[in-house]
Amino acid sequence: MKLLIAPLHYYINENSGSEHTRSFEYLKQIAKDKTFSGDVLVGYSGIKQIGNFKIHNLFDEKPSHISNFKRIQFIFLVFIKSLELMKSNKYNCIWHQGPFAIDSTFSPLAIWNRKKIRFVIGPVYSPFDMRFFNNKNIKGRRRTFFEKIDALIYGLLYKIFKPLSTLTLNMSNQIITIDSAGENTIRQKGIGHVKTITLGVIKNGFSSKPKSKIGKSFDLLTVGYLLERKRVTDLIEAVAILLKKYKVNNIKLTIVGDGPMEKKVKELSQELNLLKYISFIGFVPRTLIHKFYKKADIFVSGSILDTMPGMYFEAMSAALPMVIAKNDSSVELLKNGLGGFVVKEKSPDHMAQAIYKLLKNPQIYKEFSKNNYDLINSKYDFEKNIEVLKETFK
Repeated sequence: MKLLIAPLHYYINENSGSEHTRSFEYLKQIAKDKTFSGDVLVGYSGIKQIGNFKIHNLFDEKPSHISNFKRIQFIFLVFIKSLELMKSNKYNCIWHQGPFAIDSTFSPLAIWNRKKIRFVIGPVYSPFDMRFFNNKNIKGRRRTFFEKIDALIYGLLYKIFKPLSTLTLNMSNQIITIDSAGENTIRQKGIGHVKTITLGVIKNGFSSKPKSKIGKSFDLLTVGYLLERKRVTDLIEAVAILLKKYKVNNIKLTIVGDGPMEKKVKELSQELNLLKYISFIGFVPRTLIHKFYKKADIFVSGSILDTMPGMYFEAMSAALPMVIAKNDSSVELLKNGLGGFVVKEKSPDHMAQAIYKLLKNPQIYKEFSKNNYDLINSKYDFEKNIEVLKETFK
């Protein structure tokens, strides 16, 4: 089975822990099957070969920032290189994995191909919420002039790419989404060749047996890139509420990750006199991050916009009970048996209340831990779901 993966991502990295790592794991698992071979187009990886797959780097170096110009450049570099490879290779299937949301998944190759070679797109993610790309102020600071200009350009590109994305999706043979919200969005466009494969993450290093109880101190953990939509500030305010309202003094919140909101998060912690209760770790490579899950008692997240992020599955692999904000993915996980509370978005009060309830109910804590252990080993088993993905190519 010869695959042209065009593209895999802007760049792939084994240790970032983000979707760059997830894309790398997709390829690594498929490459283990020696019946698969082919060519892989990425912006940058620093890797030339994985198994029977040759990797083609389209950028000379890893881009420090994926600007709007870089996005457009990448799309057309992928198209040109694909045409070049197709002149000398016969592929059974083209896979447009890509890092793209549903309404910005544009591939000139899909339109040019017109279903002649089996064309698979995905997993595509739910559309971006354009509230995060308008010109309103970010909580706690005003946007810079350049941020405002970038947001205006992004909004314009979104309007241009949305109809092109719908055309691209129509020109594919199969679309893969990562959650039912994404699948429903595509079906509402009148496109029927779509299915959900929630792949999850590699569990190596993260797997733990179900937990029976919490110790004398309560360790909360959150992991992720510190963006406004991740709402880490809600978690910090929840800690303040736990201390003041619920008199929980033996508690610690560990924040793993860096990003644009890092300064704001630290300033808020200092302003609320919480520095002794909060630990800022910064970026941690994925090869080491499992150690923080092992130490934690509860995983928490205030994110209001995520599409089945790896942090959820890592927490489930570590059998951690979870308290997470409401979004499309957390609601779907709850329906499927998630061991945790899904609370009102942007509400530190509800977050604190749910954490306190979990701390004071050992039986619920034990049940939630087992639920996540069972769920990650059944519905969200990465290796099993990769087999479903491979069958989709065939």
